Amino acid sequence: MFVEKNKQKLQLEKNNILKSFYETYIHDESGQKKPGFQTELFEENKDTEKYEGELKDVILFTFDKLSKGKKHGKGVEYYKSGDVYVGNFANDKFHGDGIYIFESGERFEGKLANGKKTGEGSYFYENGNSYIGGWKSNKKSGFGVYIYACK
Repeated sequence: MFVEKNKQKLQLEKNNILKSFYETYIHDESGQKKPGFQTELFEENKDTEKYEGELKDVILFTFDKLSKGKKHGKGVEYYKSGDVYVGNFANDKFHGDGIYIFESGERFEGKLANGKKTGEGSYFYENGNSYIGGWKSNKKSGFGVYIYACK
């Protein structure tokens, strides 16, 4: 019962994170996309389903085919698995502050460099536990604290 309630809480937090990001960075007061923000749909064999955010090095149409730019700046990336990344990109990789939310509702919030958890960050588990501390190349590193949920 506790885990199920925590899953619901995590899903609600996911929705609130996405809503806040869209309201702050992507949409203006009228609900329209701000200048410079684009949507790309991925139909190829990639893990990514959709990206909404800033791009660089965009060449729009060549022989009736869209040439995709690189994800660079603030954006949201949706994956076919149900995972979502919200945050900063640099040259198509997670870079800077970001939140990676897994389909289960578990999430990582913190610093990323070249697509990997690096620096300070927090991981919130489906069972209510959490880890707050250092990361290096996607692994817990240095000082950190585990917090166990009371059931």
